[in-house]
This record gives sequence, C-alpha cells and structure tokens, in this order.
Amino acid sequence: MSGPGAPRVARSLVLCGAVLYLLSQVPLAARSPDLSLLEPLDGLVRSGKLALAVILGSIGFLLGHDLLAARRVSLLAVAFAACRWVSAVLVPTLLVCAAALVAGRWDETDTTDPGTTRRSLLRALTFGWNWWQRANVGSTDVRPDLAGMWVPAVLMQLIVAGALTVAILGGRTRLLAGLAVMAAVVCAVVRERTLESDGWVVTAVGTAERADAFLLGLAAAVVAPRLVLDPARSSTMLGGGALVLAGCVLAPSLITVDQTFRVLLPVAAVATAVVVLAGAGRLDARTLAVQGLQDGRLASASPLWAPVVVWAPFGAVTMARHGEHQPAAAAGLIAVVSVMAAAVLTHRLAAETTRWWAATRDQRLSLAASAQVGAEDRGAGGEPPAHG
Repeated sequence: MSGPGAPRVARSLVLCGAVLYLLSQVPLAARSPDLSLLEPLDGLVRSGKLALAVILGSIGFLLGHDLLAARRVSLLAVAFAACRWVSAVLVPTLLVCAAALVAGRWDETDTTDPGTTRRSLLRALTFGWNWWQRANVGSTDVRPDLAGMWVPAVLMQLIVAGALTVAILGGRTRLLAGLAVMAAVVCAVVRERTLESDGWVVTAVGTAERADAFLLGLAAAVVAPRLVLDPARSSTMLGGGALVLAGCVLAPSLITVDQTFRVLLPVAAVATAVVVLAGAGRLDARTLAVQGLQDGRLASASPLWAPVVVWAPFGAVTMARHGEHQPAAAAGLIAVVSVMAAAVLTHRLAAETTRWWAATRDQRLSLAASAQVGAEDRGAGGEPPAHG
C-alpha cells in the first residue's frame, strides 16, 4: 500500500477538481453572461471538461488504493470497500432525483411535463443516462435540471468496472498496472475517433472516451507502493504536475473545444497521475505545491467531491429558473453557495450511512474470521479440540 502522502494528495486534487467543476456551471446559472470580461481568468468557468479529467484520475487512484488494501484482506473486504465508493455517488444521486421530483410537483417555475420528469428520473437512477444521451443527441425529452446526470452515470460505471477489475486481478499487480495503462491508451484513441466521427457532444458523455484518466490513476495506485523517490525528485514531479494542471485551467479560453479533447484532456490525465505518484515519495515540505496539496484541511474536506459534482448542474439550472432578473454575478454566487450547502448536508447523510455500513462490515468480517478459525481448529474427525 502506498504511503499516506499519495492518498492525501489525491484527495486534495479531487476536491479541487470538484470546485472547478462547480465553477464551470456558473455560466449556466447566470444564463451565459459575457465571459470575455473575465479574460484570461475565464478559464475557471470554462474548465468543466478538465475538471472531470482531474476528478476521474484522482478517484481512479483512491479507488485502487482502497481496493488493493482490501484485496490483501479478502474479497469480502473488497466488496465492502467498493460499496462505500458506490454509496458516495448513489446517495447524492438519490437526493438530486428527489429534489427534481419535488420541483416538478411544487415549483411554479418548472414547466417540464410529468412524463418527461418520470423518464428522466428513470434514466438517472439506472446510471445509464450518458448512453441514452449518446443515442438521442438534441432530444427535448429531458428535464433541464437533470441533464447533467450523465456525470454520476460515468462515475458509477467506472467505479463498478474498477472494483471488478481489482477483485479479479488484484493479486497480480504487474498485470493489472500494464493492462490499465494499455486500456488508457485505447480509450484515448477511441476518444479521438469518436471526436472525428460524431463530434464533441457525443464524445463528452462517453464512458470509454472519459476513462483514460481513471485508468491512469488506477495504474498509479498499483505502482505507487513500489516507487522510491528522493524528496527533491518527488517534490519536483509534484510541483511540475501541479503547474501543468494550473496552466490547463487557463487553456480552455485560448483553444477550441475539439483541441480540449485532443490535447488538454490527455495532458491533464497524465499530469494528474504524475502528481499522485509523486505524493507517494518523500516530499520537501518547503515546496509551495506540497504545502497546498498536503494540507490536511483540504484533504479532510475531500468527501464533498461527489455531492458537489452531482448537485452542481441541478443547482445551476434551478438558479437560472429563479434568478431570471438577478445580476449575473449574484445568480452565480447564489448557485455556488446553494450547491455547497446541499453538498454539506448530503455528506452528513452519507457519513451516517457509511458508519452504519462500516459497523455491518466489521461484524460480518469478524463472523467470517471466527468461522474460518473454528474450521481450522477442528480435528481430522470433524470434532473441536479438547482444550479451547
């Protein structure tokens, strides 16, 4: 298992990615104001695609880190660890769908018909929204405030696929790392071909087209425990990778959307993997990037990433409905504050669910261990030993 530095760096990165994704929804809440006034910092509200790459790379590492540690215990431990990751996405998804149902029933500004609401909820709750969107580009049979639910669908699909992969290949880590890297290259090629044939809208919601960052993060989790770096080298890697990611944030205002998919996302995927890998080594605490990404307060707030990502599009669209006459800055600020408040409440509910699940897991693991010890203590004739 990798040292404590790498998971902390990955947790800080995933939270930064979630905040960046939230900021990318501000134009939606403000009804697409003129962003040229913010140049060159308008990249902060144009970097949703980059933010998702950072998020996927970070959770690929964290998922791999947790599941590989659980794999050394038992497959049952892997199942419980995977369920914790699934619940991190499932709980906010359920709450957003409940909020959409309430809005459809009692919000006078909501003009979506009940049939469209029901169908949108079904697609969101089955986590197949992105597949439906790929096949129905431009369809109006969508609740606007649930249109962004393709993101948790991609997250859930990758989490489940990653968990199954680690459960099967977790005992052969070299094979797992090699296959993850090769699969990441294949996904990057698939993204390029989809971009040429179907355009960036279809490419954006594809699971395979988004999976390269996640797979590189998973490979980094496998490699990290074997990586030996001196403080100077690991700090340089971390600082360089962080600097590249910071530069990528400004790039969307300077390049086309197609160039974002062709150039920016692969660079962000690699840079994210490099940063979390560098976190596995000994780090020079005097480096500014190290101080930021290893800040315990930032890492401790990382569980908010999933609620923020899931609530962000819903909050932005809801604010757009209610803030028609609000100044753009005020509408954007209200949307950000509302999403953060909803994310905090969701996290508290999820934390209670996790505590219950952890208690159930510990009890079942204890019973399984006791049964195994009892079986080993039985004699050849099937009788328990004479002395306990």
